[in-house]
Amino acid sequence: MKGRIKVLRQIKYIIIAFLVTLVCIYTNVYATDVGLKTAENTDSTNTNLPHLEMKVKAINVGASKQILVECWASKFQHLEGAEIVFTYDNRKLTPSNITNNEAIDLDDVKYEKRPTELEEQEEFDKNSTSLISNSFAFENEYSSILGIDLFRYLAPDNNNETLQFVISKKDYLQDISSIDSILLGKFSFKQTEGIEIEENEFATKRIKIICDDSLNGDELSIYMREEAKGEDCTEIVEFTYEKYGNISGAIETGYHNATGFETVGKNIATIKLYNASDVSDFEWDSVGNTYKTKRLEIQPIIEGEYNLCYRPNKNETPKIEPVMEITTTEEDLGSFKLEKVLFGEYVIVIDKLNYADYIITDVVVDATNKEIDLGNIQLEAGDLNKDGKIDKTDRTIFLKLYTNAKTFEEEFGMVAFDLNDDENAGKSSEKVDRTYMLKILTYSLNKTVKKVESLAE
Repeated sequence: MKGRIKVLRQIKYIIIAFLVTLVCIYTNVYATDVGLKTAENTDSTNTNLPHLEMKVKAINVGASKQILVECWASKFQHLEGAEIVFTYDNRKLTPSNITNNEAIDLDDVKYEKRPTELEEQEEFDKNSTSLISNSFAFENEYSSILGIDLFRYLAPDNNNETLQFVISKKDYLQDISSIDSILLGKFSFKQTEGIEIEENEFATKRIKIICDDSLNGDELSIYMREEAKGEDCTEIVEFTYEKYGNISGAIETGYHNATGFETVGKNIATIKLYNASDVSDFEWDSVGNTYKTKRLEIQPIIEGEYNLCYRPNKNETPKIEPVMEITTTEEDLGSFKLEKVLFGEYVIVIDKLNYADYIITDVVVDATNKEIDLGNIQLEAGDLNKDGKIDKTDRTIFLKLYTNAKTFEEEFGMVAFDLNDDENAGKSSEKVDRTYMLKILTYSLNKTVKKVESLAE
């Protein structure tokens, strides 16, 4: 008997879902007469309405920018389905494949007027859903429970294009209820290069949430708002924007001795931010020649009698541009802040001539990590050839450049071995650098000084 009741209940839900889908197909996008019961608690003064929050997040996918719109639901019991119709600016955004951010060609599913024949409508819905659903993905927890009934492109109006999607419960034995916010799924847009996304890129035209609030009854509750009827859709759906974070820290330049870290110079260094995907092949822990051929930035060209200074082969080392780069100044006292960093995964390389690189991997900027403080970062002097360690090669380079300092500066327009940031204004300042170097070689010779840290650890 129990088995028969379960089967009947499944059949009931299948019929309900089918009717709901038909309602979506036959109704106009902006106005509908719903035959099912509309919940009484849709009064605008009621704060317990089911709610969808569409979180707009910008991330980097390789060289392109991707906009992910996450669908978060809260304050509902026994969710059966949801429909949302919204507009976006096609000059700034294009639906894209959610995995690789490649733009989806919408030409085959565009029309100015809705198909009037049922067969035309069904064929359009089939093609449109098949195409555009490549940009949608359910959260893992709900991938086997929820499904897409409709996901279609509708009614272009100049640059404002409209998307409608309807999701419904497929596994009728599973219940989806939550007072707290849960992530149902997300869909993807490719952001037009050079165009910024504003806080009002998306506008809701229609929202409908269907719940089985009374499991013992025969009617569903529908919570609905339509802009065309003058209703405020934001009562039960809103778009929020989370795009950027900040990364800050403080640089300290110097060297280690028997008593600890001794500061040298004015804490001037360059902070370079790279997309993690652009540098995924780098073996950050390597040192010596292996690391030299993997340097991200070609060092100043030093030729002739100064060829002991490292210059990677341009044919072997492609130059990878950082997505952001800043250099601290004397007034900064080593402090820095990378501002408006797009949500994404990054690697930070802190670079200074005559100092070992300091690399920070697994830097994730997202909604839960919008303000990242890297703390105090100590750059260690003495790695003149940028291979990640201090050895006799660095000493040889230093002594050769020391004896040819003036010629080097005249030829290349820079001071070759200024460890303390005083630009070697005279013989006395050059002597200071030599003193530092001798201390470094005394304590750190044959020591690996490159630092590689992971924020994921």
